[in-house]
Amino acid sequence: MSPCNECAAECCRYFAFQIDTPRTKQDFDHIRWYLAHEKVRIYIEKNKWYMDIHNKCRYVTPDYRCSIYNTRPDICREHDTRDCEKQAEAPGYDRYFVNLEQFDEYLRERFKRGRSRGKKKNRKIINRHGKSGNTQGTGRDTGRCI
Repeated sequence: MSPCNECAAECCRYFAFQIDTPRTKQDFDHIRWYLAHEKVRIYIEKNKWYMDIHNKCRYVTPDYRCSIYNTRPDICREHDTRDCEKQAEAPGYDRYFVNLEQFDEYLRERFKRGRSRGKKKNRKIINRHGKSGNTQGTGRDTGRCI
């Protein structure tokens, strides 16, 4: 017997696809924008980023069948019941974001690592004239750090 006979069409209630790993501030802001929309989730699994959109297929009937079964898209045809969401173990996401607040907290945690705390360290600076010097955490950038 097919597992679909006892299912509420879980596989037809969302779709997910891989997105580019964010690298820039703008990339992260785009993800914030995605999460501002209803029924959008972002997750990371094995260091790959995905967008998950919870939106039921318009062709699922009230009894959880496909009204276009014979002409359904290939992605539906290729879905293997061994990968059925109902029978699968809980997904092993590295991270799963359902709203801006969760993502913003992740960003705060992720990017606080690079910030120094307390007294600023001496940095060797090369000024625009090619001469080196040290700063004592003056807050002035007189050149580029090396």
